[in-house]
Amino acid sequence: RALGDAEARHVEARSVGEQAEKAVDAARQRLQASSPEGIEVRSQLAVLEERLKELQLHAQRDARKLEQLEAEATRLRGDREAVEKELEGFAEQARRPSPFTPEQ
Repeated sequence: RALGDAEARHVEARSVGEQAEKAVDAARQRLQASSPEGIEVRSQLAVLEERLKELQLHAQRDARKLEQLEAEATRLRGDREAVEKELEGFAEQARRPSPFTPEQ
């Protein structure tokens, strides 16, 4: 029975200790939040977070633009190949002897 009572007191003491640690942490956070340095740090953090969002947005826009430009470059390469084939055909026709004589 004494062992059971001791265990109960131990569990209760541990619980009270954990509650005290939480209270100290909360008080520490309130103190840091209310200090001028804490305010400055939070302000700087907010500015940096906003800048990060802006950079991420620009990166997304740049990625979309890059995809568009790569697609356009692919299309233009295809167009160039088609024109080159057409020119080769014209050059081949120009190399063939004409079926007509100069008198015709």
